[in-house]
Amino acid sequence: MGRFYSLITLAVVTLFAACESAEEQTPTNRLNITSSNMVEVAAEGEIVAITYSINNPIAGVDVTTNIVEGKEAIEKITTPTTGVILVEVKTNTTASKRMAIINVNYDKESASIVINQAAGSGNNDGGNDGGNDDGNDDGNQNDPTDGQEKEAKTTLTGDLVFTFTDTPVVKWVYEGDWWQTGYSNYTIKLMNKPTETFTSHYLQLDIIADNTSNDGDFDGKYTIAYTPNKNVAMAGFVDNQSHTIGCWYCEYGGGSDVVGLKGYAMLIKGSVEITNNGNGTHTVKVDAYDCNDNRITCDWSGEIVESSF
Repeated sequence: MGRFYSLITLAVVTLFAACESAEEQTPTNRLNITSSNMVEVAAEGEIVAITYSINNPIAGVDVTTNIVEGKEAIEKITTPTTGVILVEVKTNTTASKRMAIINVNYDKESASIVINQAAGSGNNDGGNDGGNDDGNDDGNQNDPTDGQEKEAKTTLTGDLVFTFTDTPVVKWVYEGDWWQTGYSNYTIKLMNKPTETFTSHYLQLDIIADNTSNDGDFDGKYTIAYTPNKNVAMAGFVDNQSHTIGCWYCEYGGGSDVVGLKGYAMLIKGSVEITNNGNGTHTVKVDAYDCNDNRITCDWSGEIVESSF
């Protein structure tokens, strides 16, 4: 899941591709995870062993880890010897399943391990949940933002109708099973044609289809939410390394809050609908809200072209 670290950050203006292709984002010539990247853990908790190997090691560079999501589920992470990482998973005292995502990092490479823990009895002691409150996530414990939706950002001061200032170019990118749901993940990027980069208006939709195709079968209705599942458009947020993830809007040009950005908003609730019109075009409808309840809407029809980035 190296793509989780988008090149977009709220500190620099490379901000615009929370869903990059695996080929561009995750080189595999050095770091190799030799154990499973998806682990099932009982509610009682246990110690998970992550094993790895390093090809062509670099002098002075060490393997590191960080918890991307689910800190409340992790007691500690230790490295008893080279090639082995031990993750101690706490007892799940809630009545809901929960998930933790741990990144293993080496040099510029990163690989993610997803730990799925079974639901407990629901007899929560009220004091050992790490202080995490899922807030707007309706109590769902499978929160890939690690509660960071409370820090979802916006500069909007009112509602926004997303329209193009020039001839639009709209692209789709197949992201594989990026969110580990068993379904295909696509990024839809709505941009202005003069640059075909990320200047002027830009809208990104991070959607999880209800199928496993890789050929652009992404038409359907999607609910914007923080919990990955089929027919979900992933809500926008800033991760703990200041990368922008999920669905979001921005406008480039002369802003001061973010270098080079005039305005931006992360879409945290609402809906996305994409319809295949049967004539080589699609209709994209967005009815969403940011963290300040500003409404962001879009109603566009045209060709969506395949892209690798």
